Amino acid sequence: MEHAPRTSDIEFFSSLHGRQKRLERGLNKRDLQAAVKHGTRREGYPDPKTGKPRWMYTLGNVVYITDETSTREITSYYIDKPVVQIPHAPLTPEDLFDQERAKEALARNPDLCTSHTVIVVDHSASMGTPDVVDHENRVKGCFGMLALNFVAGQLVSKNASSTDVVSVLLMHDSVDVLFEREPMSRVLYNRFVGIHDKVRPRSHGNFMPSLLMAEQMLREDANQPGTALSLMFLSDGKPSDNATGVLRGNNMATSVAISDRVSLMAATFRDRLSVDTLGFANPGQNFSVLQSMAKAAHRGGAKGQFSRPELSSAGLASAIASAVSSLTDTKSHLSSTLMGAAPGARGARRGLSPIRELQKESADCEGVEGWKVYVRGVTRLEYSPEFSHGIERSRWQPRRLVSPYADGIAIRRVPFEEGAEKIVYKMREFDSRRNELIGEPFVAKFSKRQQGHSNQEATHFDETADKAARALAEASKLANLFNAAVQEEVSSIYGIYDDPNGFVDQRAWGIKFLRCSMYKFTDDSAGGNMDGRLNKRILAEKWLDPSAYVKWNGNNGYVFHGRGHASVHQPSAGTAADGATSYARADRLMAGGTQVSIGGGGTGAFAAGGGGGGNAVDYGDWAEEYLRGGGGWAGGGSGGGSGSGGGRRSRKRGREEVFVGFAPRPTDYLQAFSHFSFVRSGHKRLVCDLQGVECPGLPDNPFCAGVYELTDPVIHSNSQIARQQMFGRTDLGKKGMHKFFRTHVCNDVCRLLNLPGSRSPEAEVAEKAANANANANAGAREWGGRGAKFRRMHNP
Repeated sequence: MEHAPRTSDIEFFSSLHGRQKRLERGLNKRDLQAAVKHGTRREGYPDPKTGKPRWMYTLGNVVYITDETSTREITSYYIDKPVVQIPHAPLTPEDLFDQERAKEALARNPDLCTSHTVIVVDHSASMGTPDVVDHENRVKGCFGMLALNFVAGQLVSKNASSTDVVSVLLMHDSVDVLFEREPMSRVLYNRFVGIHDKVRPRSHGNFMPSLLMAEQMLREDANQPGTALSLMFLSDGKPSDNATGVLRGNNMATSVAISDRVSLMAATFRDRLSVDTLGFANPGQNFSVLQSMAKAAHRGGAKGQFSRPELSSAGLASAIASAVSSLTDTKSHLSSTLMGAAPGARGARRGLSPIRELQKESADCEGVEGWKVYVRGVTRLEYSPEFSHGIERSRWQPRRLVSPYADGIAIRRVPFEEGAEKIVYKMREFDSRRNELIGEPFVAKFSKRQQGHSNQEATHFDETADKAARALAEASKLANLFNAAVQEEVSSIYGIYDDPNGFVDQRAWGIKFLRCSMYKFTDDSAGGNMDGRLNKRILAEKWLDPSAYVKWNGNNGYVFHGRGHASVHQPSAGTAADGATSYARADRLMAGGTQVSIGGGGTGAFAAGGGGGGNAVDYGDWAEEYLRGGGGWAGGGSGGGSGSGGGRRSRKRGREEVFVGFAPRPTDYLQAFSHFSFVRSGHKRLVCDLQGVECPGLPDNPFCAGVYELTDPVIHSNSQIARQQMFGRTDLGKKGMHKFFRTHVCNDVCRLLNLPGSRSPEAEVAEKAANANANANAGAREWGGRGAKFRRMHNP
């Protein structure tokens, strides 16, 4: 079997002229060898003296001219191309002092650390290949985009702070520690830029020494259960351990040893750890070891993800953003997990309590002391979307305060959570006549951009509030449609009208999204004059029980299966599928039929990714009752009788038609809702990041076992108008939809609603044939529909 020659083994005899040109242009022999091995070859102009042919090799932005044997260099030159400039950030003495102070604080109290990311960058000679579209070479592209996207991007979006630390390892024959546990800051950004400017790839790339060093660094956080851990591994090919390392001469042993090391690391840290491997080279490169590392992490109980970005800034930025999203999700998951731990488990770390944990405060916090009261200019508004020519225009309508005796609001002086763009407080309405807090507590979200009082900052908050409220409104519409469809199907299956108490275990669960309000008020303590610059705004919503708060799925494929069970971040053999199969399955689900009958409302014509209508999605005339929020058991109305909207079919069911095989878990309704939202919106929306509390039992509704009260949804949007992030920064578009379907496993509720892809292709063909036979007999039409439903339930 022939093997491709190693770059270092290519014998190349350079001419005096060619060597001189390489030196003048900053090129080295390795660049030339890499071009012969990896570059594009075409016939060049012949030798003007002898007429002998010459070859032209192009790799990245460099062209090399050789003789006809490709062993003698003639000349070389650059092709002009735009290169991304990575500027240094201006630093002050205070910046340097703050950096050292943060390092000292973390060294004294490691429990303050919220995340530790170890980044391993391949420094082998092949990383100097100049084939990146807008960077000098591969390694410079890696460090440049790490500076811009991993450090600067997170600092700008407030996703990281000085309690998040980073270590960087340079991988070659051995391993170099460039820095260890450096806090996220402008100082760290400049360190990345400095490495980008000076790095010169060389020698081989041995994986094992770098993995051992990374594991040693991560083990220092073994006793900090609230610290999220991340390993990023950037390389352009297979390891060189089999050529120069301890496993010399054995490719299989090298791959197995590396995978076992990652699997052991994952088994140690479990869901605290995310492993992201990035293959940064041309498409023909073998990335099997990097892929096996991601799979090994998943097998060990951690999150594992392999990416192969295109050789450009955009490709690297996307891959790094995915790794950052995974780390952010881990931090969020650990925060919610610690809510059930001992009081102060997380609050002692940062001086802040996690979101929705403030109810653990002592009773004396309910007095006015510790609260900041506002009574001037207090107004409550509710979001009421209006449509004009198919385009949604936000409208905030004034409403009375929730408590009838309230004339002000009180906000806790100390926040209990900080997000990417907001600070979160506990809030109550206030009665100034009695000088007391009244009514139920709220979660109040204050924009970080409102530190001043300019009109620009107020406009930014209004835009952010519009996106948040629009996402809630859109999610509520789809939830009401989902509730209506499920209620009809469940009631028709079980004959629940005859004996509601006979089917307690099979009663359905509803989904309800919280409504948010905007409070405007005047902050007299901020200084300034009375020209309106002191008006502030907050978003407020119902307070949910922190001890019951759970995140059931995420915007990057995360699925929570219950405490004590492994949560899904990437597909596995036991859930969706593995490797390429999972991508194919996701493609099949996303491309599911565009003509779907849901909830007995007739057939809805859905154009996947359809265009006209701008932002609005047409959910069909039959659903108008639910779009107004009045239908279904979770929509605020009684639902009445069947809870159906216009155009619903009246069905009579007897006990003989009960489908005993239908036994979904309560959480199946949540995962099915995300799938339903994609189908029902015509492939334009997918609602995920479902988080909130479970509220069992609705005494006034015999069809419902309980309701999931949800907040802060993420909506991935798909529109032909190419409008990015229609629903905020977490809207990942088609990419986010694909991530959901990679880990989604259709359940009984998906099959109940006949969602595309919820059954095997064979079962769908069988149902079509059965329906055709049943419809041929007009008298058996009703039974044909029920028979199809029975087959759907028992042929997943």
